[in-house]
Amino acid sequence: MSDEELRFVADRGGFLGVTMFPPFLRRDIHANVMDCEEAIDDTINAVGEDCVGIGTNFTQGSDDLVLERSAFVLAQSQAQGRLC
Repeated sequence: MSDEELRFVADRGGFLGVTMFPPFLRRDIHANVMDCEEAIDDTINAVGEDCVGIGTNFTQGSDDLVLERSAFVLAQSQAQGRLC
């Protein structure tokens, strides 16, 4: 989504979930945890943190490393005050 589309949703009280599903990230199937962090940061920068969440529902069938990396990104974001 463009920043304009993100703001359209946020300005109307909507909630934006950033997925960790690689095909939805910038580098497609070559995406890694840094791409996910970039998507989260970009979304927060566009609309603020109050209406942004992290969606991990596309991790079914993934190995434990994917879930561990996701938890690491979340912990980093919380430690840096970017998430509640």
